Amino acid sequence: ALKDLAELSERAATVFGPIKTHATLLLAPNGSRLVEIEAAPILAKRIVGKEDVDIGPLIKKLRNSDWVKEGLQYFHDDRCPFCQQDTDHAFREKINEYFDEQYQADIDAISGLIQTYATLSEAVLTHIEALISSDSDHLDIPLISHLHDTLKSSLGLNAQHLDRKKKEPS
Repeated sequence: ALKDLAELSERAATVFGPIKTHATLLLAPNGSRLVEIEAAPILAKRIVGKEDVDIGPLIKKLRNSDWVKEGLQYFHDDRCPFCQQDTDHAFREKINEYFDEQYQADIDAISGLIQTYATLSEAVLTHIEALISSDSDHLDIPLISHLHDTLKSSLGLNAQHLDRKKKEPS
């Protein structure tokens, strides 16, 4: 097929124009670990204390495990932080026994997920910011900037959900 002169001139300008530099390979950020953390089974688990302790059924019935755990820090001199009545040492031991090693291990696992999520989120956002500042002719910078802002908001919201899960594990 014969081409017209204008099209041939345009193609020639591209071929014989200024020498193009080699474009560097831009890597896409990898957020797969973030998705894995968001789907971690521990986050869907209702974390409560040991229910076979004397006080366990009452805490379970009232569904106030988080409230009891929070109140333990105010348990001083065998005075109940909830009703302000004097209690014996055995009562305090039963409440402490309710929140056993498994409870603490689950809380520690959530804390680890929170730290990992924060580190990975920062890495992904930093990578995207580097892409935005790369001034590549091959990227739609306004679109990437918009998606960066959306992702940053979503990651921040997810981090808040993770913090709430740690504070209210049940």
